[in-house]
Amino acid sequence: MAIQTKRGVSLAGLQQPMLDALTIAEQVYRRYGATLVVTSATDGRHMENSLHYVGLAADLRIRDIGDSRLESIYFDLSAQLAAVSKRFQVILESGHIHVEYDRRVTDETFKDEQSS
Repeated sequence: MAIQTKRGVSLAGLQQPMLDALTIAEQVYRRYGATLVVTSATDGRHMENSLHYVGLAADLRIRDIGDSRLESIYFDLSAQLAAVSKRFQVILESGHIHVEYDRRVTDETFKDEQSS
């Protein structure tokens, strides 16, 4: 199954870490019997300095997923991406799952947090 996009959304301009993340997301969604639909990538309006604008964020549709599957997808996707890099952040928002790859985050960031 391929990654689907909402009408008008293009994956052009996404950087490689996000393309890799979407591949993993598609596998996770499929594992739970859901279809991955990207609802925003480099398009649309986002907060100033959003990682969407530099191809390092995407939003994933959740409206067709029941609560029990949504929780499983969210935790599974978070774990899968964290295993790839701590720079991935997966945020469950009211209408979508936001995934971003934050180049500003370093391994040292997490060492500092763990020692606190």
